[in-house]
Amino acid sequence: CSNQGICSFNKCVCNLDMYVGANCNHCAPGYAESKFQPRESGLQAATTCAACTPGYWNDETSGFACKACAAGFAQPNQTASSACTSCLPGQSTSGSSGSSKCDLCASGMFTNVSGAPECSPCSEGKKQPDKNQSGCLACDAGQYQDSEAQQSCLRYV
Repeated sequence: CSNQGICSFNKCVCNLDMYVGANCNHCAPGYAESKFQPRESGLQAATTCAACTPGYWNDETSGFACKACAAGFAQPNQTASSACTSCLPGQSTSGSSGSSKCDLCASGMFTNVSGAPECSPCSEGKKQPDKNQSGCLACDAGQYQDSEAQQSCLRYV
């Protein structure tokens, strides 16, 4: 049992942070313990390791569970990941954790930093007609905007 558990009836009974195999083993980064079976002590023993799914990660060996990516970070359609990727400027996860992708900021919204959990509205006097932007544009001469999160400015009459 590789000194990571005890032998009982010719089977390994592994420590809690190990999974059962021919020997007691740690799950690799990007994986977590899965498929639990009862133990004699009433505790559950992991029998296999499962790859972290999109939106989740694990950077430790002996991980009990994959962790959700924080808001502003995503884990795309890769499995067995040991890290999440920060959303680029102009993108966010709309405040959600466990995201598998970053969303583009809508028109009238922006982010100017990587890893922003949410897009921010353009302030009064500014506009943003395009998606996926890292800033807002000032209204042109002869125009104004008295609301936030707008795609265009209004003409003075």
